[in-house]
Amino acid sequence: MKSMIKKYVPKMAYKHVRSSMRYIRLSKSYFYDLNHYFNNSMNLENNSNKKLIAKIILDTHVIEKGLTMPEIKIGFGQGRLVILMNNLLTYFTNYKTCEPQAKHGAAVVEEYFLYHKEKDFNLGRSLEDKYATLISVEENRSINKGNNQQIEMIGNNYFIDARSEFFKFSQSRSSVRNFSDEVVPSETILKALDLSRNTPSACNRQSVRVHLYTDKTEIDKILKIQGGNRGFGHLSQSLILITYDAANYFEQSERNSGFVDGGMYCMNILYSLHASKIAACILNAAHSPAKDIAMREVAKIPDAEVFVAWITCGIPPDNFKVASSFRYPLDHILDEH
Repeated sequence: MKSMIKKYVPKMAYKHVRSSMRYIRLSKSYFYDLNHYFNNSMNLENNSNKKLIAKIILDTHVIEKGLTMPEIKIGFGQGRLVILMNNLLTYFTNYKTCEPQAKHGAAVVEEYFLYHKEKDFNLGRSLEDKYATLISVEENRSINKGNNQQIEMIGNNYFIDARSEFFKFSQSRSSVRNFSDEVVPSETILKALDLSRNTPSACNRQSVRVHLYTDKTEIDKILKIQGGNRGFGHLSQSLILITYDAANYFEQSERNSGFVDGGMYCMNILYSLHASKIAACILNAAHSPAKDIAMREVAKIPDAEVFVAWITCGIPPDNFKVASSFRYPLDHILDEH
């Protein structure tokens, strides 16, 4: 049938019809994605266990990041703290199981209040009462929060396992949001980026593109639009952008392949930077259409390239903190079939 159409339909018309059919198939695939994402994500409001824990994780990370900032702002994040405590109260009240992420969230809340008590800062009656209620519920449930405080790094200890065997090396890398004024040598970053080229890709397409920014004025403009770096972005000495070139992919089945290839490349870069004793923090490139257009202009990105992620990097100071960022044990995420 296809050969007959090609035989009797003019070449230009055939190409137009073929492109139109591909567009229709791709539209159907994205509509499928839209429905699947909307129906299963937090866009639909319900109080399922999974979605409640997801909200707890998100707000916990906001607070623990605030506790690791180069200059901790006294009284920060109170709005998110209230939401976190309310969700923890809902969880501890309604669910018999005790999710480890809920325990971690409770521990971070405790650290927040202890920090402000040490600073002799009055958080106000309303917050204190809410916290007292949370403590009471935790005691009634016999919640063992454990010690999940943010991790202090002293001197060059952060890189002590940067050349160790892989298990120690991998365990030693964390997102760092604190950089000194020391400029990262360009050749060091380039060597790390060169090492990352061994990342596998779909059919060896090597669609990933890497953009390196070292001009502070340019970096500040980009990070202002990115928006997820408040409190530490201004300290970034270098900024890396990972994109993929959409020209390397075909048909609806490959619509997400570039993000897979780009994500693997990001992890390889993070490991390469760590091995090179460069601290780094990966930032999302989850742009709205308006932000995508603005970011392309300021970052000078070709239209065919798709944003995957940003990585801020620099040399860490003598003393800093990294977020404890609780990780699930393997048996929590693994299903053996």
